[in-house]
Formats: sequence, structure tokens, C-alpha cells
Amino acid sequence: MKILRIATTTLFLISGLFETNAQKIAIQAGNLILPDQEKVLKDQVSLVENGRIKSFGKRLNTDGYETVDLSDSWVAWFNGCPCAHHQ
Repeated sequence: MKILRIATTTLFLISGLFETNAQKIAIQAGNLILPDQEKVLKDQVSLVENGRIKSFGKRLNTDGYETVDLSDSWVAWFNGCPCAHHQ
């Protein structure tokens, strides 16, 4: 139950960030799941601008981005929306 609460809280916080004035968010994920490619990538950063995924990769410049540290979590993108699960 604790894990579900953490994941739900994380999603709530991330979704709230998409509606802030910053509009530029860097999400650091310990494991990034790409369901459409059936892949899991380790230690990835996703850059999100105005609610859309701009890019993702291991070493991206995050200057000017608000950072969400999910380095101890699994993150999946479903139809452009993040879903996080804490380990």
C-alpha cells in the first residue's frame, strides 16, 4: 500500500508540474520503460516542454529545467503521460 501511495503521490506531483509556469521539466528516471519498443533503459533523463516529451537520454543538458528526481523509480511513458513506480 505504501508503494501505491508513493507512486500516486509522484504522479500527482509530476502532473502538477506540467501545469506550472516553468513548463520545462527534466525527469531523472532510474529505469525508463518504453512500452511501444518493449525496452527498459537505465539512468535516463526525459526532457518535457509544455507537456510534451522533447527528448530522452543518458546525458542531456538540463539547464533551465525544473528537475524531478525519480532515480530510484521505474518510469513509463504511456501516450505521453508519465507513470512512476517506486522500487
